[in-house]
Amino acid sequence: MDRCKPGPSRDHFRTKVRRSYELMANVTLGSMTMDEVRAVPIHHLTARQAGAFRRLVYSRYESQSTRNDMISVIRRVLQQCRNVELLSVERLDLLFDELYTVAPGASTQRRRLSPADVERLLRCASTMGTERARARNTAMIALFCTSGIRSIEMSQARLADWNREDESILLRFTKNKRDHRIYLHPDVVPYLEEWLRLRGTHPGALFTSLTQPARYGPLSTETIQEMIRSRAEEAGVTGFRSHDFRRSFVTQLLRQNDAVLVSRLVNHAKVQSTMIYDLRGADEEREAISTLAIPVFDSLGTDTDGSPSEGPQSGTAA
Repeated sequence: MDRCKPGPSRDHFRTKVRRSYELMANVTLGSMTMDEVRAVPIHHLTARQAGAFRRLVYSRYESQSTRNDMISVIRRVLQQCRNVELLSVERLDLLFDELYTVAPGASTQRRRLSPADVERLLRCASTMGTERARARNTAMIALFCTSGIRSIEMSQARLADWNREDESILLRFTKNKRDHRIYLHPDVVPYLEEWLRLRGTHPGALFTSLTQPARYGPLSTETIQEMIRSRAEEAGVTGFRSHDFRRSFVTQLLRQNDAVLVSRLVNHAKVQSTMIYDLRGADEEREAISTLAIPVFDSLGTDTDGSPSEGPQSGTAA
């Protein structure tokens, strides 16, 4: 709160923090003192509690802007906890997954990648850096695009969990703590094989550091996200975050598959969680309507001589 500009801006933010904390603690609004607000151990918040808070906000308020305000306050405080190392990057990612916001109009925070965007990212990754960097980063981007994997899951993936016989990877570190198997797209396998050739077969993380390969420890999510940012900037793919890979993956699959199957592919416990990632727009809606079949008549009502029209000329009843 002290980082806000003194005056009305700071007072307004204090009020929003207090209101959000009171709602989270299920106490009467206006009943907490600022000393009590400062004493809240928000850095101990769990993903389950964060999800419960988001659902409570949605049940209490109808305005999406108000919902976003309440949730964004908690996100800002948690980010500050991370800045002073009270939270790990991994825990912050899990909490932010639960404390998402939705724009009340066309989204400016969520991005769907086009095939051209993916091509530019892969081409850029294949030309930037050393041979090891090119191999590792193209494999990571290709896997992001075709699996819906999260950054933290990418970070914690182990070489031993890559089954090269059935072309799958078992993710043991997931948001819901359930093991989840992702199946590899055939075009991704050559990227992974090239990275393995340079990485070697020593046990450890699937994707390792370029500067200290002998350690074979996992990359941090910050390192992964920084790599994505630098390649996206070089490729001219703007307004893009690593989680947009997951949104694009879900959106593309929903075009041709039912939501239950897509939900399983991204390891969601509820289909409703999957639909939050759906970025299909008006073009897809128009295309869906155009697939319906109805009777087509030359004219409506009667012919000009007063006799009934002859009926359907083409088309079939839906």
